[in-house]
Amino acid sequence: MEWQGMEIELQVPCTGNKWHPVRLRITGWGEYEVIHNPCVELLGEALARTAPCTYYLQKREWWKRDDDLRRRVVEALAQAGSSAVPALIQALGDDWESVRAAACGALAKIGDARAVPALSVWAAVGDKAAREALQSLGQSPLPLEKAVRAVLASGDWGVVQRALGHDVVREVVVKQIGAQAVPYLIQALRDEHSGVRMAACRALGQVGDARAVPALVQALEDGNVNIRYEACWVLGQIGDAQAGPALVDALGDMEKSVRAAACVALGKIGDPQAVDPLIQKLRDPDSLVRREACVALGRIGDKRAVNPLIQKLGDADWDVRRAACEALGQIGDAQAVPALEKVAAQDSDGGVRGAARQAIREIQEKNRQ
Repeated sequence: MEWQGMEIELQVPCTGNKWHPVRLRITGWGEYEVIHNPCVELLGEALARTAPCTYYLQKREWWKRDDDLRRRVVEALAQAGSSAVPALIQALGDDWESVRAAACGALAKIGDARAVPALSVWAAVGDKAAREALQSLGQSPLPLEKAVRAVLASGDWGVVQRALGHDVVREVVVKQIGAQAVPYLIQALRDEHSGVRMAACRALGQVGDARAVPALVQALEDGNVNIRYEACWVLGQIGDAQAGPALVDALGDMEKSVRAAACVALGKIGDPQAVDPLIQKLRDPDSLVRREACVALGRIGDKRAVNPLIQKLGDADWDVRRAACEALGQIGDAQAVPALEKVAAQDSDGGVRGAARQAIREIQEKNRQ
């Protein structure tokens, strides 16, 4: 039989921080139609579209947050038979394991082979409910690459997106799907779960496609520090100069790890416009940031950094002093030699003295050419 949907009553916020009920009919996975909203009767259809209750319904937070409701929808779909299979496959992309398990059980009960690719994705990462569902269908799991391709072809990326945090799935997406997966991975950067966003960042870095740069730039404003950090690294891997201004802004991030990662990324991109902001980071209160600023300036090789780097030869942190020596050697400006000779003779750390001697040799070699 064809599923006609299920009706629910939902309390929604409206004007003046007051809540009122609405009647909805759930027509698919995350899809609904409004049966009755009292604001429509009170305000008319045109004004009701601007009411807070309408905005709340459109945002669909009510759907995302109510896992009990989603399980009830799965139960209703299970009664509908094969017509409900597409919606139940979408339910396999749910963020709650209990909802996914219920969907696996419903698909096993219906017995439709269309569910095999999506179930195979979850079976590949060890999901017990998916394996049991495949057994009930009398099917062996598909090879993961074949399963992922089939799921993408059917338009059910949400299933793969939810499993993206598993290394084996991400590896297939990166190595076997590659550039074709970039639009889907960009979509995953907006997932509500930080683990999925992190996995999407890493996958985009491995693919290395510049189409992802604008979305990764937006990820630099993510509320999760680990996502901001990862986005910096990935933008550095891709190496597209259009990310430069946003990475310069990231040099001011409140988290030192993000500031350091932004330095690394700017050094890899090599944009001369980043030189002055990186010079400012030589005064950062965190030694890791100062060190990575030195490294980045050495990579870029702009002589504007020579005098600021000479000053860093007296930094309190030995690793910063060593990085400053190496950067000066990379830049190759002879005016740094006297300061480096002093470091080579007097620095308290043997590694720093060795780095200074090596930098002097590099500068001399560059100036003989």
